Amino acid sequence: MKGEVLVFKVMVAASAISAAVTLVAYFMAIYVGGPWVTDYLAFKINISLALFLAILPICASWSKRARARSHLTCMERRILDCVALYLPPSEREVWGQQIDAISNVRRILGGLEVNFDMRAVGRNPYFPLPRFSNENKFSVAVVTMSVPAVELSLNAYVWCASGKLFSIEYRGSVEYFAGMVGSNAEKNVVMSTEIIAPSF
Repeated sequence: MKGEVLVFKVMVAASAISAAVTLVAYFMAIYVGGPWVTDYLAFKINISLALFLAILPICASWSKRARARSHLTCMERRILDCVALYLPPSEREVWGQQIDAISNVRRILGGLEVNFDMRAVGRNPYFPLPRFSNENKFSVAVVTMSVPAVELSLNAYVWCASGKLFSIEYRGSVEYFAGMVGSNAEKNVVMSTEIIAPSF
């Protein structure tokens, strides 16, 4: 996530510096004289500006995705990633783009249900967010998280609606489970996934 933000800043800064340097050179050429030089630099300025405007929305999209993923808890990210591992390649690509498009996470009923809001565009900001062909509300998978050391388990049902990832619904106390697991969730928790969706 930090890497995507850094790339965004570097690309924007490089484009802005390039345009500024070319613009300064353009005015210096006007002052010194030389029509062919000024014409060439004017062309370069137009190219630099066009590239900057083309790159800006793509970099902004990267930055938004990085911030959106930071809103997910470690457990939520692991659940969604576990489901992705069991999806066919075509559905996995759509799944990944939809996760990246999450713009808001709403936890209700004491955290028993986690709902997702998404942006309307995918990884390419010039195209709409891809959706699954199944527009009904259906349960995609159930992810069972267990802690063998204390014989503790929690089921998470992942839902889609209107062709998009919609929510995670837990069957059990999320707060109690998280408290028992502690800070070493990745080491303590064993996760198993069962895809139960009839079709996508």
